[in-house]
Amino acid sequence: YEADGVHYKFTGWNAEFAEVKANLVIEPTYAKSYEITFCDYNNTVIETQVIAEGEDATAPASGYTEEIIENDVPKSFDGWDTDFTNVTGVLTIKPKYTEMFHVVFEDINNTTLATYLVKKGGSVEAPTNYTPTRIDEDSGIKYTFSGWNTPFDDIQQNLTIIPTYDEAYRVIFYDSEENQIGAVQYVPKGESAVEPTEGFDKNLIWEGKVIGKFTGWYPENTNITEPTDFYAQYGYTRTPSLIDATGDVPEELTIDGDYFEGDEFTLPDVEQPSDGYNIGWYRSYSGAAKETECQTTVILGDDNDFMKLRAAKVTFTNNTDETETTLTLFCGSGKKYYFLTDDNEMISITYDDRVDYNAEILGIPLQYWKFSTNNSSDLDLSGLWTEMTESDKPVLITGAEYTEPITPGDG
Repeated sequence: YEADGVHYKFTGWNAEFAEVKANLVIEPTYAKSYEITFCDYNNTVIETQVIAEGEDATAPASGYTEEIIENDVPKSFDGWDTDFTNVTGVLTIKPKYTEMFHVVFEDINNTTLATYLVKKGGSVEAPTNYTPTRIDEDSGIKYTFSGWNTPFDDIQQNLTIIPTYDEAYRVIFYDSEENQIGAVQYVPKGESAVEPTEGFDKNLIWEGKVIGKFTGWYPENTNITEPTDFYAQYGYTRTPSLIDATGDVPEELTIDGDYFEGDEFTLPDVEQPSDGYNIGWYRSYSGAAKETECQTTVILGDDNDFMKLRAAKVTFTNNTDETETTLTLFCGSGKKYYFLTDDNEMISITYDDRVDYNAEILGIPLQYWKFSTNNSSDLDLSGLWTEMTESDKPVLITGAEYTEPITPGDG
């Protein structure tokens, strides 16, 4: 018999009664079986099985809906909502569903490569029909496939997946006449181009004479981050101008050989005098030193005028506030004496018969300082000028001092 989905099948009696020796109440025994009902998601019955207690039901192979849309979300069959092994009661079993997501692969030009509908947590295989390389002629950039912009091995949402590309930039080398050298290169971002070694002039010739030597490429060939044109660069003729201004009359020295921009040039050796000065070579302009740094070896460029001069350091001491500073004194041919400050400003004492009376040193005009030389001491500016212009030998200033004058009535 059956009651509430439980089926009972007579299996015998609960006691032996072959040799009765006492009063007995004997009842039948029954084996139970249970109705196991499999329903679709909409409660439509797929099938009902009667399963003996402790046995396993068998899931239907068909009849259930494999994919549904719930609240506009596609879902896929993912098993049953109740365990039906070792049955111990009446069961109604329904499918359970897992969310599904749309996964779309697109190419670099937004065309669709592949579309998948994937269970939550599932994965897909990437298509192979993507564009492996592309050159944008307008921008000069080459794109090379490097992967995809998002993982797709644990899908948790709808995805549109696009390729990622490494960039390489167009590089062209040109010679001195702007003719292309070799083939176009595409250089990966941050790297350097391969510089040509042939196909351009190493020297520029004019009327049979070398007027320029190849020095490299412009711009600098490092860390390329955009399309770049490189041009051959040349160092042009740069003959140094050397003036010896240590004698009575400036003497221009003859330079042998050809020199070019970028060449290293070693200035001639000098002999040091015994008059307290140091002789050296200094960059010059209009017959005077233009900076205080003595030069020995230089790289030739646009500034190649040098003078050999006497130079000495002179300390100015303000006795009133105990401050001091040191300037460079230059002595050149024609009894030209002048100071050059650390900022390369000239203060003339006799240069071109001019005296910078009002030039300030430590905030004090030059005319108020007292000077000591290798011949005299306590000279005012006028006396210093006289000594320097009348002496037959270079005059060396050994120091300068300022003491605030005492005003009548002070003290």
